[in-house]
Amino acid sequence: MTETSPPASLSDWLSAPPPSTEWVNQRLIPRSSKDEQSGKIQLNIARSWARYKDLSAQGGQVYLSPACKTTTQGRCPDVAYLTAAQVTQFGTFSALPQSFPLIAEIVSASERAEPLYDKAREYFQSGGLEVWLVFPASRWIVTLTPQKQKLYGFQELIKTQQVLPGFCVAVADLLS
Repeated sequence: MTETSPPASLSDWLSAPPPSTEWVNQRLIPRSSKDEQSGKIQLNIARSWARYKDLSAQGGQVYLSPACKTTTQGRCPDVAYLTAAQVTQFGTFSALPQSFPLIAEIVSASERAEPLYDKAREYFQSGGLEVWLVFPASRWIVTLTPQKQKLYGFQELIKTQQVLPGFCVAVADLLS
C-alpha cells in the first residue's frame, strides 16, 4: 500500500487506519464528521471516564476515536476505554486487535437504530463488554451488555454495568 492509495484489505487498514474512516464490508467507509454538540459530548464522556479511572486507581487508558478490529470489520468508536491490564498487554497499537471493553458511540440524528445495534453486537463478538449508545437529540443514553440493556434519561445518573466498576455520573453532565 502506498501512502496515497487507500487500504486494499482489512489487514492494510489495521496497519495504518486513515483518519476518520472505518473498514466495513470489505470497503473503506468515511466516518461522518462530528458537529460541535457531538464533539463536546465525546469529550465529556472521555473526561468523565478518565477522571474516574484515575481517582479510583483502576488505571487503564481512555481513547478518542481509536481504531479496533471486530470479527470482520475495522471500527473507530467515538470513545473507548482499555483496562490497565490490557494497556500492558497491547502496548502501543495502530489498531487494537479486538474490541475495547467499554465503548461509547454518539448517534447522529440521521443514523438508523438497527445498524447501531448490529455494531454493538460486533463489539461484543470481539471482546467488548459494554457499549453506550448516546442519543443527543432525544437526550438519552442506552447502555448495552451482552446480557441486558438499560435506558438512562437526561435527569438520571448513568452507571457502568461491567467495566469501570463504581462509575456514576449525571446524564445531564455528559449531554450538556
